[in-house]
Amino acid sequence: MPSLSPQPERDVNSRVPRERGARVRVGEREFTAASVRDLYEQVLKFLVSKHESAMTKLLPYRTSPRRYLVAQSATHPGGNPFVMPIEYHGYHMETHKDYKNGIAHLRQFLKRLGLDLQYLG
Repeated sequence: MPSLSPQPERDVNSRVPRERGARVRVGEREFTAASVRDLYEQVLKFLVSKHESAMTKLLPYRTSPRRYLVAQSATHPGGNPFVMPIEYHGYHMETHKDYKNGIAHLRQFLKRLGLDLQYLG
């Protein structure tokens, strides 16, 4: 029988730049994604289904003075449209990020919701 002990967390910076895909754990839920966009879409659906009220209180959520990560419209603070938006039930996420920033920004947002993000590989 395989061991169920937690696997050590990998550093997103240790990845080969062209390596595709990511596996992360948010709380007790594990996500396997082919891209940052795919990961964000899966996590957004999870958040809307399980943490919508808490998430809505944080919106719009900034990653810098010029960019939102999550908002209820696909427009950044200065009025520019999201570059690569995803939308689910009226919530929009900007997915135009590399893995390093994508994981870091998602981790910061989830921490505000009381959820831990563990990068598994």
